Amino acid sequence: MRAKIEITTAQHVVIEYQLATIGERILALFLDSFMFYLIILFLMIMIPSVIIYLVLPLFLLYHIFAEWMWGGQSVGKRILGLKVLSIDGSLPSFNQSMLRSIFYILDYFFTGGTLGLLLIGTTIRHQRLGDIAAGTTVIRMKSSDHMNLSAILSIDKSNYEVTYENVKNFDEQQIILIKETINKYKKYHSDTYKDLLIDLADLCSKKLGVERPRETIHFLNTIIRDYVMLTR
Repeated sequence: MRAKIEITTAQHVVIEYQLATIGERILALFLDSFMFYLIILFLMIMIPSVIIYLVLPLFLLYHIFAEWMWGGQSVGKRILGLKVLSIDGSLPSFNQSMLRSIFYILDYFFTGGTLGLLLIGTTIRHQRLGDIAAGTTVIRMKSSDHMNLSAILSIDKSNYEVTYENVKNFDEQQIILIKETINKYKKYHSDTYKDLLIDLADLCSKKLGVERPRETIHFLNTIIRDYVMLTR
């Protein structure tokens, strides 16, 4: 089972992400190294007497600027759907990207990768030394809370009566959003999610042309059940 991390945003919304595995991070580094090797090979043909001394500095600079300018992603991470995030959920700053890159020297080059892989495999947030120093980790792009409609409910159609016929005008992503927000409120009991549920209930009642009931969660769950009943 994949390890996960819960990140609380500045708006006090908790988002759960899957952490990148050791294998994914090794593959991302391999892809970056292969691409960088091709660039160095080209430069060595053009300026052979100079480029040999610049391999390591250029490799570190590549990671600094790639992760800083491309939203926490190098080429390898982008291909694999991975991203560097600060522990507070924000994108890495220039200083954080610089720290991560400098510590490549200890994590991988001086120790043959042993230190970096050992720390990724044993720390709770899957952090190598550079991540620990910079206050970052590497996550998969998609939140682990993502679900599809088939995972929401199983309804006995023979005994169910639809309450809101117009719910068929909703789309599947709207229904999934409602269910995910309910789940997060039940898990975290956050005022932020409570307010989101009220806002969703207001929007749904307007779309259905009805007055919003006092029982917000019951109302939203009825919408979900009606949608599943009418569209499946």
